[in-house]
Amino acid sequence: YEKLMTTAAAQRHTNIGTVQVYRTRLNFDNSNGINVKNGGKLGKLSNVVLCGRGHRLDGGTYEFTNGVTGNGISVSDNAMCVLENVSVCGFQNGLYVDQSMVYGTGVVSSANYYGLYSENQGSISADYCMFTGNSYGVYAKASNIDSHYNIFSANWQDGFNIKDTTKAKLNRSISAFNGGYGYSVKDNSNL
Repeated sequence: YEKLMTTAAAQRHTNIGTVQVYRTRLNFDNSNGINVKNGGKLGKLSNVVLCGRGHRLDGGTYEFTNGVTGNGISVSDNAMCVLENVSVCGFQNGLYVDQSMVYGTGVVSSANYYGLYSENQGSISADYCMFTGNSYGVYAKASNIDSHYNIFSANWQDGFNIKDTTKAKLNRSISAFNGGYGYSVKDNSNL
């Protein structure tokens, strides 16, 4: 038998589960964020927020169609990186993958033009991630995506857009409340 709380305030204080604290915030006002390229390997990037030019110092964001440039995290030319509890905001591409591999868990990509942009056989494994408030949540051309338990929501255009023979495997993910399609699959791509 558990005694019921008598006020909303008392109930609120008993239901707090876990509070995640990001230890570091990095501002990139006029440049790309983190670049891994030419066969490089980034073992793990975790518990960090990367803010681009489209993110103001007072915490607000500009319209993503005006002022966003560069890549928050760029992985290209046969490189590889692991991301855990990383947030990216205010860039042209929150995550950019080109002929490389990215493993992500708990990634949040918001207020970018593309939350995730992948091309040229980019390979992405992303679980428990959120792509929200971007122009496109995920936009992939000729890539491979293996992704589970993700949310693609409140993006200005499509939540999840794949084309040019991209292969995507999504289990228990949701795409809702986007301005365009929840899922857009074109040009011999498979979902």
